[in-house]
Amino acid sequence: MTLGEVLSIFGAIAVIVGGAWVLLAIAGRQFDKRLDERFAAMELARQEGRRTWDERFKGMEGRLGVQERDLSGLVRTLPIHYVRREDAIRGDVQVNAKLDAINERLDRWLDRWGQGAK
Repeated sequence: MTLGEVLSIFGAIAVIVGGAWVLLAIAGRQFDKRLDERFAAMELARQEGRRTWDERFKGMEGRLGVQERDLSGLVRTLPIHYVRREDAIRGDVQVNAKLDAINERLDRWLDRWGQGAK
């Protein structure tokens, strides 16, 4: 093999390796470009999602404030409108005892006046 043949073989190998290197560099740049596009799209989606969640949380905070006001109003008015079961039973028993006493007096009065009229 002559020096010219060796150089032409090395030249051909260099051209093939250089071409492969250029193709890999182009593919790498395209891959990086696609990754950058995907990351930009993901960042945009994340920002939109963040805005959506912020709006939802603000709405929830507003509703929570209304519910807290309603609950505090209920807590303030509950003792006014609420009677415990035992207290209601005790009150009914007292009213029934008083009605029974009135009925007993009326019966005695009618017996006394009814007998005297005969």
